Amino acid sequence: MFVTAVVFFALFVLSGIVNVAAAFFEKEKIRRFSKPFCLFFLSLSVIFFVPAAPLIYIGTVCGLVGDAILLNKDKKVMVGVGAFAFLIGHLCYIVEAFRLIYAS
Repeated sequence: MFVTAVVFFALFVLSGIVNVAAAFFEKEKIRRFSKPFCLFFLSLSVIFFVPAAPLIYIGTVCGLVGDAILLNKDKKVMVGVGAFAFLIGHLCYIVEAFRLIYAS
């Protein structure tokens, strides 16, 4: 399981480098296409690294959905749905953080 988590984390780092390089060189199509892959590989690595934190998985999936929806940001409805997905994801992160901090 640890090896699988490391492989997915390495893919996350690689896709993150592609995303940052595309942003640096102002290649908007590549950046917008690679961003959901960053979160996808991060989600998979977190599932294997921290199997007892389900709200983190839900949060990363919501972020992935938000990124995918915002690929079509020409419509105001899509921006609203994407922003709502990010909101749900961030709420999941906050709840999971409090759950981890105050676990007895």
